Order: sequence, then C-alpha cells, then structure tokens
Amino acid sequence: MKSTQPERRRFWLNIVFVVTFVGMLLVMMTYLNTTEPNLRQQKLKALSQKMQTSATRTRYQWQVEGKPAAIMLIHYNANGQEVGRKPVQVGASGLPRVTDKQSYCERLWRVLTNTELQVEGFKIRAEYQTAGNDASQTSAVCRFGYSRGSAFYYVIDTGKVSFES
Repeated sequence: MKSTQPERRRFWLNIVFVVTFVGMLLVMMTYLNTTEPNLRQQKLKALSQKMQTSATRTRYQWQVEGKPAAIMLIHYNANGQEVGRKPVQVGASGLPRVTDKQSYCERLWRVLTNTELQVEGFKIRAEYQTAGNDASQTSAVCRFGYSRGSAFYYVIDTGKVSFES
C-alpha cells in the first residue's frame, strides 16, 4: 500500500509540530529553572551579615566591660529572646581573636553565628588564609563557603565581611 502525497505531508507537519512544541517546552523549563532564587546563597549571605553584626557587637561589649580578655556573647532571635551564649576570646583590637589555624576559623563561625558549619544541609568550609594569597588581600582572612560557589571572607584585623557569589 502506497502512501499518498497528502498523507506524507500531514505526517511531516505533525513531526514539525511535535518538535516545535518540545523545543518550546525546553525553553520554558530552562527559563523557569534559572529564575528560581538561590536559597543557599541567600542563607549564606544572611549568615555573613550576622557574623559582621556579631563581630561589631563583640567589640562594643568588650569596650563597655573594660576591655577584658574574653566576653560572653549572647545571641537573640527575632523576638528578642535569648537563644545562645558563647564565650569569645578577644584580641587587643576588641575583635574576636583568631590565630593562624583553620580550627580558629571554625570556632569563629560557631561563636559569631551561633550555628554549626552547615547551611540547608550543606557543609560550610572554613579556611584560614594568610595575607598576600592574592594581590588584593592585605590581611589574613577566614573564608567561609561551599566547596563550589558562594563564599564570604571575614577580615581578621578589621572584623569586616565581604561576600562573593
């Protein structure tokens, strides 16, 4: 049985229609997938801001208490209720003391954020980096971030935090 010209034409029109429809679906799926907010990045950014705030609070509390070698940093939730207390070793500048070990960066994270080294179930890497690892780095830093992707740097000498996505 031979197919006629109209049947062949109809067959190819159906193929073109299906391929066009599948192509449009792929474009829509790609568009919708890339416009989702990166929740892990947003959570890490919020924790970087919390670390900055806690470092500033440490310095003020250190000054108010007469510049002791250590203070008790109290963490509060959004309702003003106490959610944790962490002892903080304070350096001569009033900022949390960090020496040249990775374990101090891990402890700094726990003390200033009042959380474990995890965000949304993903482990956060804490790394101590000495001054001069790259041309723009003039002071030692603690780097906190995912193994790939977003991270932030805590500058040990100034207590400043800079986020990179």
